[in-house]
Amino acid sequence: MHMKVFTVKLISYATAFILALSLAGSAWAQQRAGEDKKERKTKETVAMSQQVYDSLTEIQELIETKDYATAQRKVDDLRTKKGLSDYERAQIWNIS
Repeated sequence: MHMKVFTVKLISYATAFILALSLAGSAWAQQRAGEDKKERKTKETVAMSQQVYDSLTEIQELIETKDYATAQRKVDDLRTKKGLSDYERAQIWNIS
């Protein structure tokens, strides 16, 4: 009988210990996830200059009116513009 009580107590203590470890691990993981979020930096949003936007809008209108030669010439001119961002370059390639 004494052995049975000892076994029950041992199982109870072991269960309590495992439960405490799992709760502590969960709390640590949540705290760590919160730290990761704080450390993340946001990316700068890519913007298009007004001049490039206006040019692309004009090119789109030329394409819609089927004035392909003028549209292509304007695309070629826009591609040679200095200081274009990668995003602007990609949009120029998308329209051509």
